[in-house]
Amino acid sequence: MKALWLGAALTALLFCLPGMARAINITPPWVVYDQGQTKAEPRWLALPYAFYSDTYSFAGGVAGGGTGYLQEQMAFFAAGLGSTNSTFAGYFYLVDMQAPVLDRLFITVDFSDGYYTKQRVYAQGNPAYRNEQAGSNSSNKNDYLEGKGWYNWFDLVGKFVLPLGAGRNKIIQRYWLKGGLLAEGASGGSEWNPLESGVSEIRLRAFAQDMSVDGDQGDYSFRTNGLEASFIYDNRDYPGNPNTGSYQSFTISHDFGWFDSSGSWNNLELDLRKYFSLGNDAWFKQKVLAFDLWTAYSESWQSEDSAGDIIVDSRTPPNFGPTLGGFYRMRGYPKNRFADKAAIYYAGELRLTARANPLGDISWLKFADIDWMQVVLFGELGRVADSYDPSEFVSDLKWDAGIGFRFMAQKTVLRVDLAHSDEGMAAWAMVGHPF
Repeated sequence: MKALWLGAALTALLFCLPGMARAINITPPWVVYDQGQTKAEPRWLALPYAFYSDTYSFAGGVAGGGTGYLQEQMAFFAAGLGSTNSTFAGYFYLVDMQAPVLDRLFITVDFSDGYYTKQRVYAQGNPAYRNEQAGSNSSNKNDYLEGKGWYNWFDLVGKFVLPLGAGRNKIIQRYWLKGGLLAEGASGGSEWNPLESGVSEIRLRAFAQDMSVDGDQGDYSFRTNGLEASFIYDNRDYPGNPNTGSYQSFTISHDFGWFDSSGSWNNLELDLRKYFSLGNDAWFKQKVLAFDLWTAYSESWQSEDSAGDIIVDSRTPPNFGPTLGGFYRMRGYPKNRFADKAAIYYAGELRLTARANPLGDISWLKFADIDWMQVVLFGELGRVADSYDPSEFVSDLKWDAGIGFRFMAQKTVLRVDLAHSDEGMAAWAMVGHPF
């Protein structure tokens, strides 16, 4: 059973970090069972939570979600947050609702509205750094704006499963796991052929986001809305925790400057992932090498030096476009630390799934149904640039390296990654592998 409810509830501990909800690890509509199951029962969970951080001080709220209600593959969750520094936010996510007439069409709705008293953005306006472009590859790590403000977003996603490969006869993929590892139902990985293997999708996304920052160094705001179109070929054996196979996607995004947008912009992205099984041994029941190559280019982005001030026009806003840093890419840096006209990113992970599973034996964690624990070693390289020049993508690269601790709870991968870069240490908690 897919059981996204537990992951959703734990994700809510971090949902208040702006933009995290836009999942990078896109998967086909799917249901996960334990080996021998033929039917998945609906499940739900609601949990209170509390934490402390420099950004939110003391914070807490309630999160809950469910899966298997109305439709077996459909999941939903919602959360609310309040903190002692007057931050508050709400979040709702409905995933993969199958359309009533077009059975190959699945709808996702993603919505959040919140007020944050310590919101950061790497954008022009800090008077201490007039002569540089904030977020550029050579920019100072302190060249940002920070202050209070609103941040909200609304996404409406339509995902159409093409009648090719594994999607020809199975619109919704079904995977059977034994001990948390794939035992039956692989949708790809055996060969690279979209006509015979894997799931191909066309994904359309209508997006709207609004952010404001009122800070001591300067103010910043943006409003964007537009459309995004993606073609995805997911040829992984099991997208939730791949052992073999590959993933390819190409995405076009465009804000047309309509509906009170802050300005028009565009962006192209290519994402290529590959997974190699290294077998198993006495210590580890699964060993996987995973690689990711991602690149982006925004033709609209323009910057110029005007009397000592760097002016940037028609740029992609935060959380869009050629951006590095945060949960998924360049985890040793703050969220959206780097942004420019073009970007490149290279990553590798060694994922070692231990045979030992001490968390699964703890009585008060039995409700979580923890199948396995995993140690991950990873390294990342990347940079942004003011032009799409391949020669720049092999020089002056930023780097980080780290270790991850992951486990599968209720058939959902949860992760904590610790990364070190030349700008310090960073820790991230999230649902799902970064790629």
